[in-house]
Amino acid sequence: MRYWFSILLFISIQVSANNSEQKEWWEYIDGSVKIKFQFKEILNHQFLVKGIWSPDGGESGYAGPAELVFKDIHNGSESKINVEDFALAFGHFEGLDIVLNKNDEWYFNPNADLDKTYLVNYYDLDRVSLWNDEDGRAPQPIFFEDINFDGRKELISLKWAAGQRFNNEFDFYQISTQDNETKLTPYYPIQNVLDSSTKFDRANKTIKSYEGGGACWNNYYTYKFENGKYNYLEYGTDRGGIINPGEQGMIACVNSVYDIVNEKKVLRGTSYSFWDEESSDWKNINPEIVKEIYWD
Repeated sequence: MRYWFSILLFISIQVSANNSEQKEWWEYIDGSVKIKFQFKEILNHQFLVKGIWSPDGGESGYAGPAELVFKDIHNGSESKINVEDFALAFGHFEGLDIVLNKNDEWYFNPNADLDKTYLVNYYDLDRVSLWNDEDGRAPQPIFFEDINFDGRKELISLKWAAGQRFNNEFDFYQISTQDNETKLTPYYPIQNVLDSSTKFDRANKTIKSYEGGGACWNNYYTYKFENGKYNYLEYGTDRGGIINPGEQGMIACVNSVYDIVNEKKVLRGTSYSFWDEESSDWKNINPEIVKEIYWD
């Protein structure tokens, strides 16, 4: 009897061990795993970039905090930034294999060497540009563009799904060198949060920042770059209204546009529209049939 009990206990332990090895990968990638990496290329013709990343494995696409070190190859100085919601696809780490695919299921690799610094090919990632709002599925988590038209590019870090409605949010840093030391200084082009819903227009030197709450509850702010800075130019709102309450009960969208004059809002005009199911488009309507405004 004792013999059979020992065999059953052994089988039970083995099954338990096998099940523990088959845990989903995100059960391990919980912010406690630290991955050291370095981009293979010299970025912006200036920086060798390495970092330590703690992926989260959560709903935001395993984004997690990272510390990035930028070494200027021209003077040897180093600058650091912290990105709260940094993200890279595991498949871009050369030889890491932190997750393995078995029968179309992904599992954590307990034999991954986390003491090693892994190389990442920066140009294998999907290119990100402020002037093109398509981030791609594996966007570059840092990139460089001249947002203030002074002929020098700023460093921009991407925070994965950290913006409103799961947009990617941007942080900006100006790059300066003094006394043979390169510094990265936080830079705020405008007072509003900038994410991948923001419209950057290089030709007209404008930024339109959105606050979105749905199809008919939005604010937007337009800034234009003039005299060395972005000036607040225009404010707009979308608000809901009711057409013929008690009858059709249709929702109207009331769009108001204001010019900013001496830092005050001056109404330029208002338009009214509703969503037409037949044409799958917004159609203008007579404002007199809008009986009530709500969602202020």
